Amino acid sequence: MTNAQDNQGRSVGLVIHRLHKTGISRRVYCQQNFLNTTRKTGLSQKSLTPDLRGAGWTVAEDPHIACETRLADLLHLFELLDIQQAHLMSHDMGALTAIQLTYEHPDRVRTAVQLSVFPAFATFHPKLAPAFQHLPGFIWHRRGASLRDTFTGRYVSHPMSQDTIDGYLAPLQRPDIDAAVRTLTRKMILPEALRITRGVYRRRYLTVPTLIMYGRNDHPTTEELMQRITRHPERFATGMEFSYIDDAAHFLTDDTPADAAKLALDWFQRIPVTSS
Repeated sequence: MTNAQDNQGRSVGLVIHRLHKTGISRRVYCQQNFLNTTRKTGLSQKSLTPDLRGAGWTVAEDPHIACETRLADLLHLFELLDIQQAHLMSHDMGALTAIQLTYEHPDRVRTAVQLSVFPAFATFHPKLAPAFQHLPGFIWHRRGASLRDTFTGRYVSHPMSQDTIDGYLAPLQRPDIDAAVRTLTRKMILPEALRITRGVYRRRYLTVPTLIMYGRNDHPTTEELMQRITRHPERFATGMEFSYIDDAAHFLTDDTPADAAKLALDWFQRIPVTSS
């Protein structure tokens, strides 16, 4: 897979999108918005948006999911497609796999953009609690129970159309994807949350330049709170920066897709992929 180039001939490289929430596929919508923005800015950009195990439409031969199963899947995909290095863009639960990849295999990631998820070295604060109010419903998810509420209310600044929500929830019509909601929450989200809470990543150092991107309306993770829970980021990471988008909440790629894509592209262009 060859590197992409901008209109001055500079190598930009492959972008891997990982824009998944539990059990939900958002790849087509998000990739289209990203690619549309690259065309408007005159940038040629290859991108790949794989389904994650337990989400989307891809059928896995083995439905087993453990904490690092998705990481193993991604590394296997890198080998199959002969991808040596790529930019990485992640959102929500997909950020957990991105965190695992950037810490355990930093040589495979040129730069990373992490949407709506704080850095792994962040410290816990009581004001963060409302950010996890949806987890009990995932932990004890009943098959067939609707997850529609996670696309409304405080999670968005601009209400999504019912057709858009239906499209995102459609993969849950498959019994294996619906069943994976509980499995992913119990086997992946909770173990990684425990590692973060215990300070595991505060004893490590992230070498992949990472942009943390949030919507300003993504409460309770306000800019003020983020500054409190991520003090002295230079002690824990190289070249980490934070960006906040006005008029956007948790689903900032739906609220303000163009703004999110432009910030991501700017970040990727700063450090182009050298080979892929």
